[in-house]
Amino acid sequence: MDEIMAKSELAVMAWKEKLQESELANKEFWDMKFKKIGKNESVTDDCTITILFRDDPEFSGSLLSKTLGAFMRNSIYVYYENQQSIYGDKWMDGIFKTIIHEMGHTFGLGHYTTDDNDYNRKIATRDQSPPSIMFAPAHINPDVRKITEIDVQLVRSIYGSYGFHAFSEQRPSEIIIENPISPLDPTYPFESTEISKNNVKLFRHQDTMITISGEINNVMFMSGHPVFILVTSPDLSVQVLKVKPTRDGFFETYMNFNYKSLPGKYSIEFAYIDKIDQSKNLVFDVEQTDIPLAPESENLNIIRVNNDAERFFEMGLYGDAIKNYKVVMKNADKIQEPLYLNALNKIGLSLIQLKNYEKSLSYFEQVYEINPNYPNIEQNLKTSKSLIQTDGQMIATDSTIPLPGWIKSNAGWWINGQATDQLLFDAFEYMQNKGLIGNYEFSKFSPPHIPNWLVDIVTWWIDEKISDEEFLKTVDYLLKQGIIII
Repeated sequence: MDEIMAKSELAVMAWKEKLQESELANKEFWDMKFKKIGKNESVTDDCTITILFRDDPEFSGSLLSKTLGAFMRNSIYVYYENQQSIYGDKWMDGIFKTIIHEMGHTFGLGHYTTDDNDYNRKIATRDQSPPSIMFAPAHINPDVRKITEIDVQLVRSIYGSYGFHAFSEQRPSEIIIENPISPLDPTYPFESTEISKNNVKLFRHQDTMITISGEINNVMFMSGHPVFILVTSPDLSVQVLKVKPTRDGFFETYMNFNYKSLPGKYSIEFAYIDKIDQSKNLVFDVEQTDIPLAPESENLNIIRVNNDAERFFEMGLYGDAIKNYKVVMKNADKIQEPLYLNALNKIGLSLIQLKNYEKSLSYFEQVYEINPNYPNIEQNLKTSKSLIQTDGQMIATDSTIPLPGWIKSNAGWWINGQATDQLLFDAFEYMQNKGLIGNYEFSKFSPPHIPNWLVDIVTWWIDEKISDEEFLKTVDYLLKQGIIII
C-alpha cells in the first residue's frame, strides 16, 4: 500500500508540475496538495477530491468489468485487481497513469478520441504516446501514457487566467491580471440522455437491439454539429458513434447485440461541440441467457424447431444447429420432404464447418439419393469429397452455402399475398447485413419500392428454376439500379 500511496502523490505532482510550467507569472494559481488519510480518519473540508482504492468495481456485481478507474461524486476510484489483469507486471505504473487520467476528469476533461474506431485501436497499440492522457481506449502500455500539451491547454481553457481560483468566491485580490481569460462557461450540452434497456439479454436464436437517444440543450444547439457517443465495453475496447441530431436537437442511434457479444458492464459517454456532461453518462448490463434446445419428443412445433436451427446455423452455432435439425428429421412423418432435405443438407454443411468431413459426406449422399436435383447438392458432395482427400487443406472455391430457409419461406408468403412488402424488406436487409447483396444509398426522400413483376423472379427462385446465386445477383442489380429501394 505504501507504493500505491507514493504513486498517488506522484500523479498529483505530475499534474501540478505540468500546469505550473505552463504559467509564467502566477504558478500558485495551479497549486495542489496531497494528503494521506488513514482508514480510521475522516476526510477533512480542505480535501476537494479523494482517491480511493478497491479490489474491483463494486458496481459490477458478478458481471465482467475491467474498469481501471472511475470518477464519481468528487472521488476517484482505482481498481487494483483489474490493473494487474490488464497490465501484468506493469500494474503499479498502470495505477499511476490511471490516477492521472481520472484527475483529468476531475478537472472537467472528457475522453479524447476520434470517430474512426479502427484508428483508435491503432493508437492504443502502437509504440508511441497517444495524443492525450485522456485518450480512449487506454493504451496497452502504461509507460507511453503521458500528460501532453493538449491536456494542459484544455485545462487552462476551462479555468482561465486565475487557474483553480476561477470558480471560487474569493480570488487573490493582490494580483491583478490585465485582460484575463475568463473561465469556460459551464453550460451543459444535454437536456437528457437515455437508453431503451438497462439490462440486455443475449439469446441464442435472435439479436437484441437497444436505442440510445437524447436531447441537446437549446442554448447549445447549433445545426450541423454531430453528437459523439463513446461506448466502452467490459474489456475496455471502445466504439465511437457519430449521430446527426434533428433540427429540434433530438438524437437517436442503435446498437445491436447477438449471442457472441461480450457480456458484462458497458458505459456510455456523450459529447457535443467538445462539451461533456458526466452526469448524463449511462451504464447498462449485457447478460447471456441460455435457452434449452428442443427435446427429442413428439408433438413439437417442428416449424419453430426448424427456424431455431436455421438461426443457430446462421450465427455459427453449428453444434446447436445439428441438434435441432436432428429433431426435425426424427419427426419426418409430420413434415414435408423439403424440410427434411434441408435438415440433412444443413447438417452436412455444419459438419464441414466443424471439420468432420467424412461424416458430412453421408448426409449429402442421403440428400442426393432422395433428390439429385436438390440445390447445390452436387457441389456440396464435391466439396466434401475434396476435403476428405486433402484432410481439410483445400476447400473448393466454387462451394456455396444456400440462403437460410426462413428467407425462402418469407418470400413464399409474400408471393401468395399472405405477407406485406415489409417482410421482404426484412429479408433484403438481412442479405445486406451478411454482405450477400450490396447496400446502395438513395435519397432519404425516396420511398421503399418493390416492382410488381418481382413476383415472377421470386417464384422462379422458390420453384428452383434459378439458383440462390442467380437470385442474389438479380436482387443486387435491381438494388443498384434503384428499381428496388429499401
